[in-house]
Amino acid sequence: MSDKIIQVSKVLPFPKRQIADIDICKKIDGMWDFDKKFMILSGPPGVGKTRTSEDYIYRKLEVLSPHLTVDATRLSNLFPEFRTKVYSTSEITDILSKYEVKFVWDLAVLHPQYSYEDLIRGYKVFPLEKSSTLKVREGLLGFMSRVVEVLEASTGLCSEPQGLLVLDEINRAPIGQLFGEAIYALDRRGQKTTTPYELEGFDGSLVIPKTLMILGTMNSIDRATSGFDYALRRRFANIFVKPSRIAVEEIWNNLNSTVKMIGPQLFDITKELIIGSEQLGTIPKEELVLGQAYFIPPENSRTSSEDTIKWMLFSYLYQIFPTLLDYQEQGLLQYDEDAVGRIPMGNILLNKDDIYQTNEEMLEHEFKGFFNAGK
Repeated sequence: MSDKIIQVSKVLPFPKRQIADIDICKKIDGMWDFDKKFMILSGPPGVGKTRTSEDYIYRKLEVLSPHLTVDATRLSNLFPEFRTKVYSTSEITDILSKYEVKFVWDLAVLHPQYSYEDLIRGYKVFPLEKSSTLKVREGLLGFMSRVVEVLEASTGLCSEPQGLLVLDEINRAPIGQLFGEAIYALDRRGQKTTTPYELEGFDGSLVIPKTLMILGTMNSIDRATSGFDYALRRRFANIFVKPSRIAVEEIWNNLNSTVKMIGPQLFDITKELIIGSEQLGTIPKEELVLGQAYFIPPENSRTSSEDTIKWMLFSYLYQIFPTLLDYQEQGLLQYDEDAVGRIPMGNILLNKDDIYQTNEEMLEHEFKGFFNAGK
């Protein structure tokens, strides 16, 4: 029987979630209080930007709908047919009332093919018996806006966000085309903005409610090639998420004393290499420091010291090294050769050794030797 302790909330009917970065959640709250309703969580890869947005959803659920699970308040679970069916205002009201929902959320992972029709509204093809027809249907933001309007009408304006839309990897889609005239709706919350499409039973307008928050995530490294135009940058506040050494320490401190410093030391070594390098691009070196996810082994890799070391070695060789090489190849950083010589197996980063032509057992032996692991 496992001796693992599960913390149960006094409010929620399920285990209490461990918040990874409470300070960032508080910062989001502070922005909201100062009328910044649209925010970007930016930072290096692996700092947990998406995890932070999920944590924030959980915190709002605790306040507004503590009797419901996270899945039960997700928009696409409450209204699974919204992309093919036009829900009436009364239908929305009935569903929200039935489950006593006071807060809704959803998440979309953006990509180059994600369109205005996916986010706001537009024509969709519906097959008929011998042909097909086009009908206007809502996208995720368009429909969420209507749902949050209903919540505002039924509960009155709330000091908390009553709807939260997470746009993960927000810069990977053509943002200007994606939002269209919704750019103006972001500035005029609660007021109608005309769209090119008239929805069945409604007019062609779009309203972004006052209690709807949009939270985007974006890697710092992507800023060099970002399509995130200045019109939207002005409307979205930016919150930088830093890598957390403490998070690395918390996991490794619970491991065998002979290996517990490998993760934190490797985090420091990698950070020092990046900070000590020459900055070539426009992104500050501090925003390129790798996040804690690269240094935290999953639970199934912590069953033995050997498994943990092997996981860390593989992460170092096949995730950390490729990212460091990308920084150099994209013209963001130039590493000092002497500094590279002081990191484990630095010749691979200098392209003096081929990682794929080197015996894996020799790499593991060298890695352990660098940290005096097992001695």
